[in-house]
Order: sequence, then structure tokens, then C-alpha cells
Amino acid sequence: MTVTPKITVGDGRLVAHGRTILTGVPENIMLTHASGAGLVDGAFVGATAGEAKSMHVFTFGTLR
Repeated sequence: MTVTPKITVGDGRLVAHGRTILTGVPENIMLTHASGAGLVDGAFVGATAGEAKSMHVFTFGTLR
């Protein structure tokens, strides 16, 4: 049995359970799936930056 993530980021979209939540998601936005016992439908949404600073402001996309 293959289990696929229900939350994904790709093609400029954040999709949860087949529904687009955000559009215009930049390439520096990343998704890390929750880990734990059994099937977990959670994820952490973060961003990567080109330089280290004490504060960053990121655009995550447009809410649908």
C-alpha cells in the first residue's frame, strides 16, 4: 500500500487534501511532513533565506 502526503507544495501552490489553499507560493517555501507513529496529516511550512539575519519577512503566497 502506498500512502501519499495529503499536504503538498509545488507548481506555485500549497494544496491540502486536494484543495488549493495558497497560490503564488515562491520557490523558497518548503514543506516538512510531520513524523510520528501511524498516518499523520500534518506538516510544517517554512522558508529558506539567502543570508542569515535576526529577522526575516517572507511572502507565502495568496490565500484562496
